Amino acid sequence: MSRKKSPSKAVSNGSRKQKKRSPTDEGFYTPFWGLDQQLQATSAEKTGGPPPAVPPQPRFDRPEEASRAHAGGTCREIPDEQLFLDTVGDATPLPAEDRARVPRRPARTFLPQCREQEDWEVLMHLADLVAGGASFELVHTDEYIDGAVAGLSPAIVKGLKKGRFSYQAYIDLHGCTREEALELVTRFIRDSHARGLRCVLVVSGKGLNSKNREPVLKNQLVRWFLCAPLKRFVLAFASARSCDGGSGAFYVLLRRRQSRHPVVSPAM
Repeated sequence: MSRKKSPSKAVSNGSRKQKKRSPTDEGFYTPFWGLDQQLQATSAEKTGGPPPAVPPQPRFDRPEEASRAHAGGTCREIPDEQLFLDTVGDATPLPAEDRARVPRRPARTFLPQCREQEDWEVLMHLADLVAGGASFELVHTDEYIDGAVAGLSPAIVKGLKKGRFSYQAYIDLHGCTREEALELVTRFIRDSHARGLRCVLVVSGKGLNSKNREPVLKNQLVRWFLCAPLKRFVLAFASARSCDGGSGAFYVLLRRRQSRHPVVSPAM
């Protein structure tokens, strides 16, 4: 049984043709648009035909006029040098005697990373505290003397004067010469600091048996506390209470020893 073939639908080729659109309708870059006109102009030059006339370059008095002309597309692009000369054409150069070089701006000096001068001073003071280089503040009367690193809490100095810090070791310098006392007290303070002690007692005597009844060692101790090498170990000192020697002895508060090794918990 033969199957009847259905007639194929005729498709008009004209219906597939699309209208040619200009590149301005597409809205994208078309570098070859107008290439045929350029080729025609090139062939005319080769055949000896007259070249197209170049319109004269307009001259503007102000840059604003040139900018508007460029925006409207009425002239060719003006070189920057020509535009500059057109702008400064009426300027008068300065006389040679009135010319001078502008000095260079000095380089900016960067301060440490502190926003305020007070912060910088505090940091420097803390660095002195750590290094043992901070100044001492002294308060003294006829018999009693106390001193502390500048900036130390007054409550600590007050507690030291009242004996609230129990001394952990002491040294008695009675009968020692100045040289002997300096050697002994230096060794004592250094060893006490190395052992981690915080408060010690140094007995100098009141000088009642010395020449002119002057407390020579007592005055020397104050100077030694304020100078190297003891200055790096001493945080504060104060005359002791009467039960511990009174004005002939000093409570000395030592700095904390800086640990060079991390604290390790014992193995469980």
